[in-house]
Amino acid sequence: MEVELPRDIDKELTDRPYFWMWAEVSGEEVQPSVLRLAFEPGIEVKDNEKTEYVPLGSFRLNKIFAAAKRRGVCTRQYERVTTHKAPLSPVLLARVKICCISDQCRQRMRVFAINLTNWHVYCDCEQLLERTFSEQPGTAAYEPPTVPLSKAWATLKDDIMHFVLNDDHTWANEATHRLDAEAEQLNTYYNSLILSAPEGESTDRYAQERDLRRDELEWRCQPRIEIEPSQFAMLYVAITP
Repeated sequence: MEVELPRDIDKELTDRPYFWMWAEVSGEEVQPSVLRLAFEPGIEVKDNEKTEYVPLGSFRLNKIFAAAKRRGVCTRQYERVTTHKAPLSPVLLARVKICCISDQCRQRMRVFAINLTNWHVYCDCEQLLERTFSEQPGTAAYEPPTVPLSKAWATLKDDIMHFVLNDDHTWANEATHRLDAEAEQLNTYYNSLILSAPEGESTDRYAQERDLRRDELEWRCQPRIEIEPSQFAMLYVAITP
């Protein structure tokens, strides 16, 4: 893959801050950088300069991922339509990461959306994402939002919480049983140390260490759910009855 970088992307990916400080101060016209990237080792392109191999974990690919994540947090897109005559409706879409955490961890990505003209919450957002979008509105008219974003996000948060509360929590019950079993083993071990301690020896240190280990065990294994919003989009879509 050969890519000529726009100036702002060049600043993010090529890691030469002092050069860009000099370019900004001097007003020097800078030729855009060209990245030639290979995603498999040993690839040589004829009549081409050296190609950079970028495996997972490489500095360059990590910079690309970080820039894409930072720039992709928020976006506004318009559905490309040809026959739909009604104005496009604004829809606030939120992609969230739901992490079920205990001594094990399971992560899922879920998408929630709400129409900003009629409060309709979409249950099947994947169908929205399968449509074709563009950053430019084209010739189609579109409606302005009438629902404030703060209230729309509050509604989506309620919908997310409803989804989480009504999800299958078998994993949490199983994690609690494992936690109780480990806590019982921990208590048995330290109680045996306390009982076998020589007469007259203080056992306070055993009790303190037991409490410390039990707190650490609960912090590590207590089942909990963390919800992290990862991406927001304002989509203007064609709504059919």
